[in-house]
Amino acid sequence: MFEDRRDHLSFSADAAAVLVHSAATPLESGADPDSGAGASPKPQHAAQTGPDDIPGLGQERGFRDFIEELLSVRKLNSFRAMSSVKGIQSRTLLAGLALLGSSSVLLLSGCSSTFHPSVVPSANAVQVTRIAGKVHGGQQPVAGATVQIYEVSVAGAGYGAAAAPVQQNGTTVMTTTDPNGNWTYPVYTCTSASDELYVLATQGNSGSGNNAALSLAAALGTCGNVANIGFVFVDEVTTVATAYSLAGFMTNSTSVGTSSTNAIGLTNAFATFNNLVNLNTGQALTVTPAYATAPANASPDVFNSIVPYDTINTLADVLSSCVNTDGTGSGCSSLFALTGGVADTMDAALYIAHNPGLLSSGVSNASALFDLVPPNPPFQPTLLSAPTDFSLTLNFISGGLGGVKTTSRSGGQNIAVDANGNVWIPNNLRQSVTELSNLGAPLSPTTTTNQTSPYAPIQLGGWGASVAGLFTAPRSVAIDQNGNAWIADESNCLVALNSSGSPLTGAPFTGACPAGSGATGVAVDAADQVWASGATFITATNGSGMLASGFPVSGYDSLTGFLGADYAGHTWWIDGGNNHYGALNSNGTTFVTSTTLISGPDSYYAAFGLLASGAGGNGGLALWVPEGQGGTLNVQPINVTGSINNLPNALLPSTEAGPEGIASDGNSTYYIVNGGGDNGGNTIPANLTILSSKGSMISPPDTGIEGGSALTVLGAPTGVTVDQSGNVWVVNTTNNNPQAPGQILGPGQAGHANVTEFVGLAAPAQPVFSLAAQNQTYGVEP
Repeated sequence: MFEDRRDHLSFSADAAAVLVHSAATPLESGADPDSGAGASPKPQHAAQTGPDDIPGLGQERGFRDFIEELLSVRKLNSFRAMSSVKGIQSRTLLAGLALLGSSSVLLLSGCSSTFHPSVVPSANAVQVTRIAGKVHGGQQPVAGATVQIYEVSVAGAGYGAAAAPVQQNGTTVMTTTDPNGNWTYPVYTCTSASDELYVLATQGNSGSGNNAALSLAAALGTCGNVANIGFVFVDEVTTVATAYSLAGFMTNSTSVGTSSTNAIGLTNAFATFNNLVNLNTGQALTVTPAYATAPANASPDVFNSIVPYDTINTLADVLSSCVNTDGTGSGCSSLFALTGGVADTMDAALYIAHNPGLLSSGVSNASALFDLVPPNPPFQPTLLSAPTDFSLTLNFISGGLGGVKTTSRSGGQNIAVDANGNVWIPNNLRQSVTELSNLGAPLSPTTTTNQTSPYAPIQLGGWGASVAGLFTAPRSVAIDQNGNAWIADESNCLVALNSSGSPLTGAPFTGACPAGSGATGVAVDAADQVWASGATFITATNGSGMLASGFPVSGYDSLTGFLGADYAGHTWWIDGGNNHYGALNSNGTTFVTSTTLISGPDSYYAAFGLLASGAGGNGGLALWVPEGQGGTLNVQPINVTGSINNLPNALLPSTEAGPEGIASDGNSTYYIVNGGGDNGGNTIPANLTILSSKGSMISPPDTGIEGGSALTVLGAPTGVTVDQSGNVWVVNTTNNNPQAPGQILGPGQAGHANVTEFVGLAAPAQPVFSLAAQNQTYGVEP
């Protein structure tokens, strides 16, 4: 079905010049894999080969020398190793070799050709002329591995759609590693500069014979930026980082995709890879790149990030127990038995990312996986003992968060994510709101202090801190459909900031609340109407902060839950004074007031999502409310369609203790943050308890999800949300970290807020609840 293109082969002096330049151009900055910038302590890689060790790179050569090398036995063996080269690909290769001896020479690189294509590429297409790197298994180079780059379309082929191997002139492009693990990728063309790329190395020999189970990966980022990334080191560390970063979009090593409406989630997920690992060295980072250099007078208690390099290295060591074999021994079979019966190491890493508790029949296999670390682990430092789960948790303090000293405590408790994946946290002990990027980098100013006693003067961080009278004590935040952040303030009622942190005209909107009253809860409905609640009233405004007709609505005893809007525009509340719940119509009239009581609801936290019919729901939308006061420890779903007065049975998770926030992901899975404490005589650590839409617990039954690293632990968590990439973000109200001496997270007192990101733990979700209500996508992937 393919046209034989041998008759179309042509060559020009210009083409020859391009080819020679491509072969001889040295790597860009950042190419040296031994630089180690930002790498973890005690790096354990063996001596790594840089670009000067790769034949033909980093040195000038004549065209004749390059042709002779191409025809060398080693190069021809590399071509023969590509057993999957078929059809037009093989015919073009033979034609190209035949032409090498003629006066009109066509130089072929790897399996692609540089002749002019018969089909003109799209206007957005980008040709990549050269990229090079190395494949390692632990400390050993992998020889004879097939290296292939895959393109993931941001246009949206669907979640888990097949990724496309990159091509040139309609021919799939690939290469193989030499005896030192080096590879140079041929010329190829991306369909679009904004598409995402990752490299996959399969099979190969790290010293024990060819290993069919070997599969290692690294995320490269957008095609338009790939020329700037320098040397690409592919190993077990980069494989772990790839699996976790892309977990929300990847179903196996060659199936990665997103919907047509969630390009931002995919783009942010690929970017998260660079928060975990140095692509040029293949080593885990200790801090994320944005935190490599602190602002002047910003101490670690107000500017800090922590990468769980101990967990990343441990998982890499586990993979190495299979990678550094011929694939037939217990190292591989034991790994695959614990990871769902997969057949290669990349899919094993992905299984762990999807199932960090490694549950089997309700029992965690995390300890059994930890036991696969080889006696002399190639990547260090590692975890000292088996964790309760293998989730990856990044930690961030900046942009106004944090503070060990009383003058710099922030008091963050609530959290929201906007349409770009940026994270917003009101600082209720300070007159400001923190905004972090999707990578945890500060977008709002960071607190700075004099570093000597009495630690004055102080410049408070966060948006609004420098605007007199804008905030008094901001409590909660919601994002509208224009990207504005609306903040409930205990004295000033409502404040709105645009996406750049500037107040909207007229803010603060004190007139939206009853005279002398402030607000503590805020929500935005499907019509972009902004709601606020105090202890005894509910009010609503339009997008300009003007009081809506019919509001405020009074008559409540003590509103302890202000829960947001459903698809039909009903906004839900819980009155903790009498344990009633109900909903208002958009004009302030009553939709329903339940005659069924709900006991002990926690303040201001609930989640919308689906409740399976077998779990007492009707298969439709439900409101999930944690109950943790008055001796009650359960989660109560409330049907918001059908007969809402008949509550489904409450759920009784064994790891719920001090529950606060709850969030749903795009698979109607529910994440409840628990401060820890007693549950039926069992001492429960601070954790994430995870429930399915059927109400069954899918986190470890004794501990929940704590975070695999000893470097970052949850500390009195309250707010939680899920972003477009499937990352779960948690606000900790203390900086306590007794498991990690030397890590500066504070003394554990209240008010020292920080943020934990569980990378790739959830299915991607629409974090802007007003958009989810408008599009009817609660509990559904965006």
